[in-house]
Amino acid sequence: MELPVQVYVNDEPRDVLSLECPRIANLHSLWLKYGRSDGGGSYGPGMCATDRDYVAGAYHLQVNEYGFRNPGSYRVRGIELRYINGATALAPVRDEIVVNVRQVEPPSEAAPVFTAR
Repeated sequence: MELPVQVYVNDEPRDVLSLECPRIANLHSLWLKYGRSDGGGSYGPGMCATDRDYVAGAYHLQVNEYGFRNPGSYRVRGIELRYINGATALAPVRDEIVVNVRQVEPPSEAAPVFTAR
């Protein structure tokens, strides 16, 4: 399934969003945090990484398949770090990251009937 999400870093399209940094100790997950130009908060598509997504000096973010219901353009204002002890922190990002979500039409066919085995 192709997800309706396109990521741009400094106006260049990317197939995968990778964030370079040293490995973060006691990290549970990291998430993109979005913001409006007026400084207010904004919900955007769910994109995250865990320690398992750390390869070759970078965290490779995955799209949460349920996190792109609202089409639009979302600008990343920081990276939320969630630690295994429940603490959180907001880390800055040096590059301009924009995530565009296109409209997805609902399926036209009826849902199938399932039988348990």
